[in-house]
Amino acid sequence: MTMTLLLPWFPIVLVVGIGGHLLGRSRGLGLGVACALFWVVLAQAANSTVLWTDAWTALSLVAGSAAIVCMGAWAGRDASKDLRLDRPDNTERGASQAAANVPVVMDELASLTRLFNEWLPDHATQRHPWPAFGEFVRSALYQVCHATHIKPYRFHGDDDSLVPLREADPLSESQKVSTRRGVIGHVLTSGRSFVAGDSSQGPLVEELAAAAERSCAWCFPIIRGSERLGVVVVEHLEINPAADAALLTLMEELIVQFWRTFDATIRHHAAEQTDPVSNLPTRPAFLHCAAQATQDSYAQGEPVALALFSVEGVRELTDHGQWRQADELVAEVSRTLLGKLRTDDRVGRFDGSRFVVLFRRVDTELAALIVNQVMLRLETVCEDEPRWGRVLKVRAALAGSGTDQPELETLVTRTLDQSRRARLENIRTATDLHAGSTTASVP
Repeated sequence: MTMTLLLPWFPIVLVVGIGGHLLGRSRGLGLGVACALFWVVLAQAANSTVLWTDAWTALSLVAGSAAIVCMGAWAGRDASKDLRLDRPDNTERGASQAAANVPVVMDELASLTRLFNEWLPDHATQRHPWPAFGEFVRSALYQVCHATHIKPYRFHGDDDSLVPLREADPLSESQKVSTRRGVIGHVLTSGRSFVAGDSSQGPLVEELAAAAERSCAWCFPIIRGSERLGVVVVEHLEINPAADAALLTLMEELIVQFWRTFDATIRHHAAEQTDPVSNLPTRPAFLHCAAQATQDSYAQGEPVALALFSVEGVRELTDHGQWRQADELVAEVSRTLLGKLRTDDRVGRFDGSRFVVLFRRVDTELAALIVNQVMLRLETVCEDEPRWGRVLKVRAALAGSGTDQPELETLVTRTLDQSRRARLENIRTATDLHAGSTTASVP
C-alpha cells in the first residue's frame, strides 16, 4: 500500500514545485493545498476506506499532504525573489532607463557647448548677428529636447515689447510681442518658466496658456540679474516634460548662459567699434565696413563717393575746458548725419573733429548735391553761437570713384587731399570733379 501512495505523490510534488516557482508565494501555496487534496482523493479512490483504518497509512497521508503544501510555499517564496530581481516595477525601470540615458545626454550637452564656443567668434561680430543666434537656439533645443516650432524673442529698443530674433522688419508693429500679456507676460514678470501640464504652476496659469492663440508647451525667460533680455517659446515637445523635467531645467540654464555670453560679446565688440560720444563707428571700424561696402558696390557696377566733414573749433572748446559742450556738439553732428543719410550708406567718426561718409550708388555730382544739403543742416547746428559760446565753421571734402573703381584707401587719400585744399583755400566744399572744383568760400 505504501507504493500505491508514493507512486502518484512524486509527480505531484514535482508539479507543485515547478508551478510554485512560476506563480509566486501566495499562488504557490494555494497550488500546494489543491494538489495535496487531489493526492488524498486519488489515494482514497484507489484504496477505499482501508486508508483511514490503518494508523501508519493515515499518518503517511497527512505527512505527504503537508510536504506538498510546503513545497508550493517554498518554491513560491524563491520565485518572488527572482521576480523582484528580474522584473523591476515601473519606477525602477524608469530609473534604470534614465540612468542609461545620462551619458548620452551629457555627451550631447558637452558637444553643444563646444559647438557654441567654436560658433561664437565668427557670428557675434556680424553686422546683424541675432538671426544666426536664433537659428543656433532652435537647433540646440531640437537636438537635445526634440523641440519644434521654437520662437526666441528679445527686447527691442526702449519700448516694452519683444521682437523675434529672426525679424523680417524690426520696425514693423506686427512683429512685436507684448511683454505684459499671456504666458510670455507671466514668465517675464515672475521670472519662472512655464511647462504645460505642470500642476505646481496652478490652474490659473494653465487657463492663461489655454486662452492663447498659439499653443505653448514650454516657455522660459532669459534673465541677467534684474534685467530681462528675452524669452524663448516652444510650441511642441516630443519628450515627456514630467519625466524629463531635469533635462528641461538644464537646457534652460544652458541656453540662458549662451544668450548672456552672446549678448555680452556683441556689446563688447560694439564698444570696441563704436565711439562713445558720437555713437558712430570709430575710424578702424568704419574703414573695415566701408571697404566691404565699396567692393559690394563695384561688384554690382555701382559708383561710390566719399565725403569728409570737418568741424573747426571743437579743439578750442576742449582747450578751454568746455568738454560738455564739445561732447554735445559731436553728438548733435552725429545725429544730423544719421538723419540725412540712407540706410545703406556708411558713416563714422574719423577723428576728434572730422566725420566721414561713404555714399553708395551715386556719382560725384549727385553726391555733391547731397553734401550741400547736409552742410546746410550742419551749419545751422554749428553756427548756434548762444549754445556753443562761439561760431563754429564747417568744411566738406568729396571724392568719387568715377569709372576706375579705386580701393577705399585711395578714395580716403583723395578726400583728405580735398579737405586740406578746402582749409588752405578757405572754401566751403572741395571736390575732385575738376581742377577748379570749389564752392562758396567760407567767410
